[in-house]
Amino acid sequence: DQQAVAFTDPFGAKSFCFALVNGCFFYSSSLSALLKILPQRPKVCKKKLKAFLHHDLSAENLSFYENVFHLLPGQILRWAPTQGLTFQTCHPLERPSPIIQHSNEEQWIEDFKERFSRSVQTRMASEIQSGCQLSGGLDSSSIVAMAQLNQKKSLKTLTWSFPQHPISDESEYLRLMVAHGKLDSTSIETKNLDPFSAMKTWLGQVPEPSAFPNFYLHHATYQHADQLGLRQILDGMDGDVVVSHGVGLPWAQCKRGQWLRMWESLGALGT
Repeated sequence: DQQAVAFTDPFGAKSFCFALVNGCFFYSSSLSALLKILPQRPKVCKKKLKAFLHHDLSAENLSFYENVFHLLPGQILRWAPTQGLTFQTCHPLERPSPIIQHSNEEQWIEDFKERFSRSVQTRMASEIQSGCQLSGGLDSSSIVAMAQLNQKKSLKTLTWSFPQHPISDESEYLRLMVAHGKLDSTSIETKNLDPFSAMKTWLGQVPEPSAFPNFYLHHATYQHADQLGLRQILDGMDGDVVVSHGVGLPWAQCKRGQWLRMWESLGALGT
């Protein structure tokens, strides 16, 4: 039987997209290149469009084109004409864990600290040069503090500076972090960045819709990281979504008929 097996590295350093057309398997590291080699331009994937508009992250493997897919970081793909597509996670940190039950809050805290420490330290153990984004907020500061452990050299950090917007400036907390540990901190001045100039670069590289309004800030960060020789950056982006309320809880409560709890969750998510 004809079959295909593909996998991606745990950090997604190289993208992988593929398409199934008339029983044939097409693949490329670029979605734009893949679309050019297909026999015909695929139609819009309505399921992906609906998920995108509802901020539903469960359709990550889908692209905005029918029968065109993305392989996520740390995934293994197997395909055969008689068996179809199967996806498997190969990154040990992302494998589903058994349901955890603790009897008190202290046990939950210790369990989270152990998992959080293992997650950060595993990524910092990579042979490539690593750094962290640091805003001074709780999420990124926690990651930086954990990443500093077992580090013999100063940890390189990248920080956005908003002197023209004091309400968004967390430099006070940043200075506390720098004073507390061995950090080689680089400040990125945002007042000189042009979001529309970066958008031209972005649209030329990402051939799909993306809700990423702050791309120009990340683009500048990656440019500075490249100049510093960094090949991996850890950040606390959406930390509250990952370890706190999430974005799927209100919808789950809605399906269970828990209207009051759903309303409370929506209020927490909105603030």
